[in-house]
Amino acid sequence: MTAVLPTQSAPRHRLATADLAEFDEPREPPRKAAKVVPCPILYVTNGPSAGRVLRLELDRATIGRDRNNAYVLDHPSVSRIHARLQLLSGVVILTDLGSSTGTWVDDEPATTPTVLSHGAQIRFGPVELVFENPVAACRDEEDTEVHEIVEEDPVTLSPRKMDVVRLLAEGLTNAEIADRLGLAELTIKSYTDELYRELDVHSRAAAVAEAIRLGLL
Repeated sequence: MTAVLPTQSAPRHRLATADLAEFDEPREPPRKAAKVVPCPILYVTNGPSAGRVLRLELDRATIGRDRNNAYVLDHPSVSRIHARLQLLSGVVILTDLGSSTGTWVDDEPATTPTVLSHGAQIRFGPVELVFENPVAACRDEEDTEVHEIVEEDPVTLSPRKMDVVRLLAEGLTNAEIADRLGLAELTIKSYTDELYRELDVHSRAAAVAEAIRLGLL
């Protein structure tokens, strides 16, 4: 007699387990997109370059007619190296570098380092630009409040501290300031800490901005 072997059914339960295994594997959580912080810009409003946008992405750079500047304004009345733009903790400081036709901010000559506010009207000689700082604009809208005007006591700084804050406005480091003034770097750090206390600020950029606001620069 011929033996009949029973047929074996497919291990359905095993296949089902294997099929489900891939769905049970831990998955990486979705990654958050990197936060994009818009940079300040200068928008040319007149002349042949009207409509051109200069993105101020560098911490420290010059602007002028010469092609070696980070930001070039191709106009014969703009000096070869006209001015310096410095970005410190979101604050942009503009300094004229002895240009022949001058630098103007809101129709006032910028003869000392000037903190640019959102919407400031700037002129390098005859070339007109508008400064826009999206971060500052958003912050101003969020922080707008009505405050009682309180008369402030005038702030005075010693001649040596004035020397230090002027050089801070030029973007020099403590070591460079020490070398310029012939002092020890630790002495400059001490002066800087005292400036922070007297001006009630917590950063170099804020110290320069406050000194300008108070008319010390």
